[in-house]
Amino acid sequence: DFCNECGNCATFCPTSGAPWRDKPRVCLSEEAFRLESSAFLFTMEEGKPSLLSKNDDRIHQLTLLGDIWRYESDELIVDLERNMLKIKNVSVKQAEPKTIRIEKAAEMSVLLEALTKAPWANGLFE
Repeated sequence: DFCNECGNCATFCPTSGAPWRDKPRVCLSEEAFRLESSAFLFTMEEGKPSLLSKNDDRIHQLTLLGDIWRYESDELIVDLERNMLKIKNVSVKQAEPKTIRIEKAAEMSVLLEALTKAPWANGLFE
């Protein structure tokens, strides 16, 4: 939400690329999240850090429950070990899928770990 997509970072950034396009967009409010077609929103679900991901109006959620990540999509709920992302439990919501893909959960876990360690989050999760 702090980015105005001016493109100056592509000129002045010591790394290559266009960060405003390449990096994940983390919204600071639910309103901003609703307006985006692809974005993340950091929330607290019952005192637990949680990350919502929106891709083309499909919502995914990852919540930290101690040593377990709980990943939820329209199709399923998957509990994963926090460190190794090993599947511990799967609950199917709709017709049984042929394959279970958890790449989104892995991506979200990296981002949520970083957000919980951000200076502004100091003390929120202890």
